[in-house]
Amino acid sequence: MRKEVLAAIAAVLALWFFVMGFEIGIYKERKANAEAMAGMNPPAVSTQPTNNNLPTAPTQSVPPTTPGNNVTAPSANLPTVAPTEAPQSGNELNNLSTDEIVTTVGNAINTLKQTQNFTAVKRLQVVVKVVDCSVPSAVEKINEIITDVTAKAEPEETLVFTNGVAVNSKGEQVAASVEVPPAKNNFTLTAAGVASARAEKQGDNTVYYINVVPESTTAENPIPVHNSGSVGFLNVTDLGLPSIVNITKADMNYPASTITAMLDKDGKIIYLKNYLPMTGGGEAKVMGIGGSAQFEGYLDEEWTITY
Repeated sequence: MRKEVLAAIAAVLALWFFVMGFEIGIYKERKANAEAMAGMNPPAVSTQPTNNNLPTAPTQSVPPTTPGNNVTAPSANLPTVAPTEAPQSGNELNNLSTDEIVTTVGNAINTLKQTQNFTAVKRLQVVVKVVDCSVPSAVEKINEIITDVTAKAEPEETLVFTNGVAVNSKGEQVAASVEVPPAKNNFTLTAAGVASARAEKQGDNTVYYINVVPESTTAENPIPVHNSGSVGFLNVTDLGLPSIVNITKADMNYPASTITAMLDKDGKIIYLKNYLPMTGGGEAKVMGIGGSAQFEGYLDEEWTITY
């Protein structure tokens, strides 16, 4: 019985290794940010999946129009709805190259990271589901744990940046250079990392759609070059797990990440949506007892910005 229990724990931790990655990564960034803020030195900046087995992504949400749940109403210059995913007839900007689209979006995001004063309504949803593990009877319980963990995440918060710094819903100081995605990094995606890209006019605004090329990583090579510089990724080497946990395998797949960015007539970004579908599998040992797990899921993050 003891061995069976330990095997179940190992299976949970093998999955936990992935599931907690985003939460731990975000926590570490916030902690480093808070420590830097204490010294008044903000840290420097250093869609849909094609796999039909992935969970269905949420529909595009509509920016709030009335205050509530710690969210202020957006100003009148915001889009009244999130950009539509389908091209508007006659409004496509076919004269723009992939390189021009990526450069325009990248410049707008990197400029926002350095902008001193702005307000952002941030929405974040993480959905993860275990599809298999070395202890099949534990799958249901693991998914319950995951649901409990992800349910505690703040789904929506307003960040008011002053001099490049805001206080989040947990009372922590965060710098725009770190908080604006991709977290901690500048936007560095190039045309080489783009599967497809297009742009269209929506009123006075321009909406850019970017599909990132599929990428896969391992524990030995955990950083997906294109996703890490655009949408984000799960860093499997920097989770600070207890020493009794030994991760022996960690394979991640990022099959169809997407970026949707709306820029106003002045080229300022007023809406950003990153969608990061994932599948993966890992093996771990806890006190010599091994376990494994396979999962699928996605991260969906939206920013609605006013200046």
